[in-house]
Amino acid sequence: ARNEIHNYLLKDKEALQKLSERKEVEKYFHKLSNKIQSQFRKNPIDYDSSGSCGIMVLIIGNQCYIINLGDSRAVIGAVNATSQKVAYQMSIDHKPNRPEEKERIEKNGGFIAIESPNSMGPYRVYSKNDEGPGLAVSRSFGDLFGHTVGVSHIPEVSYKLLDDTDMFIIIGSDGIWDVMNSAEVVGFIFEKIEKEPLWTRQRIVEELVSECRYRWEQINMYKERV
Repeated sequence: ARNEIHNYLLKDKEALQKLSERKEVEKYFHKLSNKIQSQFRKNPIDYDSSGSCGIMVLIIGNQCYIINLGDSRAVIGAVNATSQKVAYQMSIDHKPNRPEEKERIEKNGGFIAIESPNSMGPYRVYSKNDEGPGLAVSRSFGDLFGHTVGVSHIPEVSYKLLDDTDMFIIIGSDGIWDVMNSAEVVGFIFEKIEKEPLWTRQRIVEELVSECRYRWEQINMYKERV
C-alpha cells in the first residue's frame, strides 16, 4: 500500500499541486484508494485477513489536508495567542463502534462486539454468518473478508488552514493513541522541545515510542494480574 501510494503521488505531483478545494482532494484520494484496494483484490489468498490502515498529510501552500482510513491519527501541535499549547486532532479514528461506522457495517451483514463480556479488548467487526474477521477497525486497505461485511477502504478528508501558531504535525498508529491521547502526545513533544532543544525530531519520536511501549507493558501486566 505504501509503495503503490507513493508511486501514484509522484506520478501525479503536478496535478496534486493544482488542487485547491477540499472536494477536489476528496475526489482524488477516493479514486486513489479504489486503485489501491483493487491491487489487494488481485491477491485474495494473501489479503483475505490481512490489511493496513493508512494516513496521509497533503500540504499545498498553507492548506493542510489529512487523508485517513483506519485508526491511525494526525494531530497538529500549536501555540495559541495566549501562549497556550493546543492539540488539534485532525482525524477521527475509524473504530467499529463509531455510530456511523457501526450503521454501515450492520447494513452490510456484519455486527460489532467485544470478544468476550469480561474482555478489555476493542470492539471488533464480525460477520453474522461467520466467526471472523474480528477486525478492530472499520476502514482499511486489504482485509477482503472484512470488506464483505461493510468495512470500507474510502478515506475521510479533513482540512486546516495553517498559520504561524501551528508548530508541528504528528502522525501515528493506534500503538500510540491507545495509550496516550492527542493532548498528552502534543504536551509530551512540546516538553521535549523545550527541555532538550538540541534533540532532533527523530530522537523525540523515539522517546515517544519508548514511553508508549512502557505504558503498553504496564497495561499488559495489569491484565495478567486481573
